[in-house]
Amino acid sequence: MKNIAKIFLSFILMVFITSCGRQPASDSSQPHDSSLASRQPQQSEMDQSFLIDSNTISQALVWSMRTDCDINSPQFDTFQLIVRLAVRQQPEYCYYGLFPISENWETVFRMDKCDRILYEIFGEDARTAESIFENAGVDVSDGTATFSTDFGWGVQRYCPGDFMSSRFLPDQNQVECEFELFVPVKDAQDAQSVSDGYYKIIYDIVTEDGHSFLRFNSIEKKR
Repeated sequence: MKNIAKIFLSFILMVFITSCGRQPASDSSQPHDSSLASRQPQQSEMDQSFLIDSNTISQALVWSMRTDCDINSPQFDTFQLIVRLAVRQQPEYCYYGLFPISENWETVFRMDKCDRILYEIFGEDARTAESIFENAGVDVSDGTATFSTDFGWGVQRYCPGDFMSSRFLPDQNQVECEFELFVPVKDAQDAQSVSDGYYKIIYDIVTEDGHSFLRFNSIEKKR
């Protein structure tokens, strides 16, 4: 009987120790903080979206630069810029899908959305979308313009190379986009462009009312 009692007590003790070992892992009453696990992927996705925005906006900016101004102090054809940003087929970038296509396969431009783009990229002084469209010969009615974007812009323009690369600057408050810039050859009989080396566009990361976006800061040649 003593041996049986010892075996029985040993069995009870083993069960007790085992159940104590499982308890913390299975206790659903303990609070579970998942914020750290969920925050990292969100931060990574946000960072990646800024780099996509930088590449996409930079390409449109370069194509929209006026050739009668200094590259280091550029002026932009803002009508062309808006149209180029509206038709960019890059689903992850910030302005994708902002302008729907009508049943007639025309793009619908709402002036408040165009103002948003100009404000975010250039700041307060650029919120003049309606006058920009009217100066381009486009009718605006009830704050909306609808037209086909299937047209050319001419060939004597600045254009970026095929490869554009964006990265965060060390302070994490700016993004830099690097690319090869091709410039039109003046007085050439045929449309030609030659490489002027590598340039970079710098954007500030601006946050207003919980919304973050890129604002153009400068363009300069890489040394």
